[in-house]
Amino acid sequence: MNMFYCVFKKVFLGLGDKFFKFDKPRLESQIYPKEVKISSFSYGNDTFQKINLFQTKDDNKPLIIDIHGGAWVYGDVNLNNQFCNYMCLKGFNVASIGYRLIDDVLLKDILDDIFNAIKFILKLPINTKKIYLTGDSAGGHLALVTAKLLKDKELAMRLGFDTPDIEISALCINHPVPYTDIAGKIHGHKLITKLIAEPGLKRILYGKKYKDDLLFKELANPTLYINKDGDIPPLLIISSIKDINYYYQSEILNNYLKSIDFSHEYYCEKDENGIHVYNIIYPESELGDKTNEIISKFFKKY
Repeated sequence: MNMFYCVFKKVFLGLGDKFFKFDKPRLESQIYPKEVKISSFSYGNDTFQKINLFQTKDDNKPLIIDIHGGAWVYGDVNLNNQFCNYMCLKGFNVASIGYRLIDDVLLKDILDDIFNAIKFILKLPINTKKIYLTGDSAGGHLALVTAKLLKDKELAMRLGFDTPDIEISALCINHPVPYTDIAGKIHGHKLITKLIAEPGLKRILYGKKYKDDLLFKELANPTLYINKDGDIPPLLIISSIKDINYYYQSEILNNYLKSIDFSHEYYCEKDENGIHVYNIIYPESELGDKTNEIISKFFKKY
């Protein structure tokens, strides 16, 4: 089985190169609005431990903290620059967080990075009285778990996290992958999924002995940590039926939240162009702008 795991791990970690080839033309062609000022900061010694802050002249706007996606193996603080620019123009300051990636670290280390970045953001000369949190794809998973741990100090301490004192007013997760226990699903290959891919991804994220890992036991999927009483902020889930690989995760989460009568909002795009994280990678498109306006209005309600 170790041989199969090594093959799976090589393929999974190789997704970073695949995503980079897809993203490179888009990232190189981005044109940033002149109205937005981007400032960059380091909150640690690693090259991935960076923060970008997006502001217009009105520094007193509420703050969005954004966590990029990339299957936990790809991306840096600049990956969502275009999305952050567009949200800044919709009336927010935006701070995007970069974090170390799998396989250099485990999921716990990534969460540590996020909490340390938030502590750094709280010290910046910006309005932090009203803060919203968002993330896309794997970043959606990270944002949901982050929001839970920021609320539940007892759980955070039990898991070994030193979380900042911060109130998240609302949370939006875009095309999230919150069920890490089944995120290794390979469509059309049930046996490979069950024997190799799902346990392989758990091992990559939580470590070789993931079954004994407290983080895995407590936070591997939202049914373990979300109940009717909450412990997470007001929630908006963004999905699309053309998100072929991960639409099912949003559906499972939405149906679970409805089953426990948890108050939340769910927007599922039906348009043919609504690919995975379309509103993050193409925020300037008509479809992306429509969806990001939904996010903006949701945040402004809180």
